[in-house]
Amino acid sequence: MGLVPALILALIVSPTDAALGRPVLENKGVPDPVRQGINIESGLNDGLVLPVFTTAVLLEANLLSDGRQGWIAEAVLEISVGAVIGVVCGYVIGQVVNHAVRHRTMVARFERLLGVLAALFIFLLAEELGGNGFVAAFAGGLALNISSDAVKDAIESFGEAESELLTMLTFFVFGLIVVPALYDAWTGSMLVFSIASLAVLRPLCVWICMIGSPYSLGEKLYIGWFGPRGIASVIYMLIMATMIDPGEFRPLFAAGTMIICISIVAHGISAAPASRALVRYLGRKS
Repeated sequence: MGLVPALILALIVSPTDAALGRPVLENKGVPDPVRQGINIESGLNDGLVLPVFTTAVLLEANLLSDGRQGWIAEAVLEISVGAVIGVVCGYVIGQVVNHAVRHRTMVARFERLLGVLAALFIFLLAEELGGNGFVAAFAGGLALNISSDAVKDAIESFGEAESELLTMLTFFVFGLIVVPALYDAWTGSMLVFSIASLAVLRPLCVWICMIGSPYSLGEKLYIGWFGPRGIASVIYMLIMATMIDPGEFRPLFAAGTMIICISIVAHGISAAPASRALVRYLGRKS
């Protein structure tokens, strides 16, 4: 595949998706630090990986056109502009909402819709002004939650239901359109890599990162396994399809699709029984 395409594939399957492991987050028997760690990881790592992913795709697109200059400046500019727009817009929207809540000029149900509307507005504004829309939406969400307690509480109460619906809709479209277009390109080597990325590489990385932590063996294995790939990986592939020719990188798209499909099934089926097994394991230790 080449070094840069291999890096792009690794970045595509790096973000995790807590929606596929809902029983993990809802099982109160699982220690709170474990549940919150998995939840926070899924919320942060897609935003952290995105600038590196965007840079790698820009680099590959530039290499394909036989140009090797300017990709770093373009990537830094896009990411920086997106971050600034996100922070400024998130803070301003938060202050406006705080003012509206204090003076009772906003109905509560519209507060609950504000999260989705603000994300769409910030994304589109950043794209129009030459910034990265995903970085802008990510930074805007952080600034909005920090600047407005009213928005934070409203998003928390309403976000679970709406995010679940949008997640299921995304997976439905993914299975309806993307998988049929790529499954005939799946190979045995892709299968080996897919299984290794889910069952070997991630657990190994988690184990290294948790050296010296107070977590038990069972908790480390549990956290290492629950790294389901889902929405963020799908979005990354869609971003890549708009930047480089999908036909020239069909194996890359096919490998990413296979990993997501295996993860959806494997992590979806194992979430509840693995959580119960961890609770029993911790009970025996105590």
